[in-house]
Amino acid sequence: MSSACLLRDGPEEAVRKLTAIIDALIEREGSGPNVSRVDLYVDACESFDLDSMNRSDWVCRARDIQDFGSVAKRTGFVFGRRGVILARIYDKTEEIKHSGKDYWKVVWHQAGWEPPKRVIRVEFQLRGEALKSLGFQSLDKLFTEAGQLWRYCTTEWLRLAVPVEGDTTRSRWPTHPAWQTIAELAWDGSETAKRVDVHIARAPRDEVLISRFVSAITGVMAKYDIADPFFANTKLLGKAVDFHDGMYFVRDEGFEDHLRKKAALKAKQWHLPFHDYLEKGEEQFKEAERKAYQRTKRNLRDKSDDWDQDWDADIPGLDGDQE
Repeated sequence: MSSACLLRDGPEEAVRKLTAIIDALIEREGSGPNVSRVDLYVDACESFDLDSMNRSDWVCRARDIQDFGSVAKRTGFVFGRRGVILARIYDKTEEIKHSGKDYWKVVWHQAGWEPPKRVIRVEFQLRGEALKSLGFQSLDKLFTEAGQLWRYCTTEWLRLAVPVEGDTTRSRWPTHPAWQTIAELAWDGSETAKRVDVHIARAPRDEVLISRFVSAITGVMAKYDIADPFFANTKLLGKAVDFHDGMYFVRDEGFEDHLRKKAALKAKQWHLPFHDYLEKGEEQFKEAERKAYQRTKRNLRDKSDDWDQDWDADIPGLDGDQE
């Protein structure tokens, strides 16, 4: 049964239709179909920054943990690939570029998703042995008590934790707020997932920062025919200063102060210290942006008045001169 069918009809109706087809073809024995495999999933809109996560952030019963993607962009994790329970945390928006299952975009849009936001899928696959040990072999119990399976998977088998400095016992680390929200979702229709704005409080990996830096430097080298990367670095910095200075009517601060305030905002987002800018950086930056916005509006209004005067002067008859 395809995912599109299950999505369109729902699992109970899909099972009813499939059972009717089987009954029309053969004579079955027994009370009804049993469950040999279950796939449970939740789609979350940018609740996780996959690039900033480390394998050690995950507390999992499986020993086999793998991540995949590229140097510049991680697209997911797989846990317990050879076990009776398998978990995948991955960028579903990236995956459908290859699978062609664009109908998911319609489903997400109906739930409030807008591109280019990433949709992260949290998915658990439970095979027969695991279902038997947990007492979930009948469809009736699965349909009515799937929430119990989900809570076991997201609290006992796997969870995303917030590392505690100095504490090497990972089982004591607190659960990440985004993961807690996903783990508490109901599966009986009595509760709808609430929109929450939570992100992993960790800076990107050095590999990610280096990849972005190399991309920018090689871009300058290619555009300006520069073979020396150190000269290209100086060229790029100079271009950034010139661009900033060209925005004089938007910003009333120097290039270095602007970068420090931007860095302070990132440090606060990642819960990192950044000199004395950590406390005052965000407020100063927002105030500077507010003033810049007001200043830009005034400048554009003044320019608009000048354009109107020039336009009027160019139109015969508006100054009282009639031919």
